Amino acid sequence: MLKNTLQMRVVVLLSIFSFFSAAVIGSISTYMSASSAVENAFSSNQVITKQVASAVEKFIENDKTLLETMASSSTAYRMEPAAFKEMLLAAKKNNPEFETIYVMDAIGMQITKTTNSALNNKKDKDYFQNAIAGKTYITSSYISQLTNAPTITLSTPIKDSTGKIVGVLAGDVSLQAIGDLAKSISIGKNGYIDVIDQKGVLLAHADADKVKSQESIASAGYVQALLRGEEGSQEGNSSVGENSLITYSPIASYHWGIISYLPKSEVNGMIYHGIFLMGLFLIFVLLIAMGAAAFTAKG
Repeated sequence: MLKNTLQMRVVVLLSIFSFFSAAVIGSISTYMSASSAVENAFSSNQVITKQVASAVEKFIENDKTLLETMASSSTAYRMEPAAFKEMLLAAKKNNPEFETIYVMDAIGMQITKTTNSALNNKKDKDYFQNAIAGKTYITSSYISQLTNAPTITLSTPIKDSTGKIVGVLAGDVSLQAIGDLAKSISIGKNGYIDVIDQKGVLLAHADADKVKSQESIASAGYVQALLRGEEGSQEGNSSVGENSLITYSPIASYHWGIISYLPKSEVNGMIYHGIFLMGLFLIFVLLIAMGAAAFTAKG
C-alpha cells in the first residue's frame, strides 16, 4: 500500500513538474510570438507606406517637371496659341492623367487649351497668382466636374529669353491613378490604405464616397503627426473606426501622407491560433509526462 502511494506521488510530482515547465516555456514563447506578430506587421506595413509615398511623390514630380519643361521651351515663350496647343495636345496624349492643360497670358487670360471649351480669364485663381509671381504652384485638392475624382492644378511661370515672366502654364491633374494604386495594395485580408493631402482630406480611401465628399480625418492624432512630417506606427482606431495597427509615412515635398490600417482582429486571430496550438501541446506534454512518470515509478 505504501509503495503504491509513493508511486502515485512520484507520478503526480513528475507530471506537475513537466507540465509547469512546459507551460512556462510555452507562455514565454506565446508572448514572444504575439509581440513578434505585432512588430512584424508594423515593420512590413511601414515599408509599404514608404513605397506608396515614393510612388505618389514620383507621380506628381513627373507631371510638375513636364509642365516646367514645356514652359521653358522656345514654343512657350513665343506665346503663339496654335504652336502652343499642338505641344499641349501631344503632352496630354502621352500623360492621360492631365484632364486639361492651358496657357494664360500675363493678365490671366487663357490663350489656348487642350479642350474646346471657351477661353476665360483666370487672374483671380490662386494657381495663376502664384505662378505669375515666379514659382511653380500646386493647389489644394478638389473634386473635378469632369471626372468626379480628386484633382489638383499645377502651374508654373512662362519666361521669355530675357527671364521676364510673360504668362502661366497650368494643368489639371486627376488623382484617380493614386486611388487605383492604393486599392491595388493588400494590407492583410481586410486592411486598406488612405492617402491624404496637406489638410488631412482623403485623396484615396476604401469608400469612394468619402473621397468624393472630401472627408477630412485631420483630427486623428496620427494624422496630425503625419501632417507635421513624422512617420510612425501605433495601435488605434482607423478612419472607419476599427481598432487597427496603423502605420504612416509622409510625402514631405507636398505635406501629403500615406496611412495603412491592419485590423487588430486579424493579428489577434493569429495569436489565438498560436495559443490554441500551445494548449494542445501542453495537453500532449502532460499525457507523455504522466506515462513516463508512471513507468519510472513502477521501475
